[in-house]
Amino acid sequence: MEHLKTAIFEKYFTDDPEKQFFLCSCASWESLGRSVEPSSKHFGLLVAGDAKSISDDGLTRIANELEEKGLGYLCAWGPDCGRVEDVFDEVYVERELDGKAQTGRDDTLLTTSHAQEPFSDAIWFFAHCAWPTKYFAVDCKDWIVAVVGNNEIGTLCAQ
Repeated sequence: MEHLKTAIFEKYFTDDPEKQFFLCSCASWESLGRSVEPSSKHFGLLVAGDAKSISDDGLTRIANELEEKGLGYLCAWGPDCGRVEDVFDEVYVERELDGKAQTGRDDTLLTTSHAQEPFSDAIWFFAHCAWPTKYFAVDCKDWIVAVVGNNEIGTLCAQ
């Protein structure tokens, strides 16, 4: 993962010193869970990619892995991103019912999907509007943009 301090991100990202932005490029959905390596206890994640190629079971495995790592906020963008959001929500609810969720009584994992928006709008939302609930917010410092299998977006982010 690389720390983002490029012109495009300065345009979209806040001056909030609590949010540190990183780029995580993944060749495939299957590598997403192991590629995201946050340094803070909790983290926000914008995942950008075409999810049509991954099964619900594959997304469930990824959601479990990322929630174990401290996922505190999820934004999904790209084809079939609504399904990504739905699966992450389902996994969180199952973890909550099993007593494995990391939140307090009145907290929850927040998720959004941005299917009909350009990437620039999704990234602006991620930077300015994505705030986790109280439990996660205390130590949610890393905000990771994970680009899955899309070299064009990854290149745009790294410029």
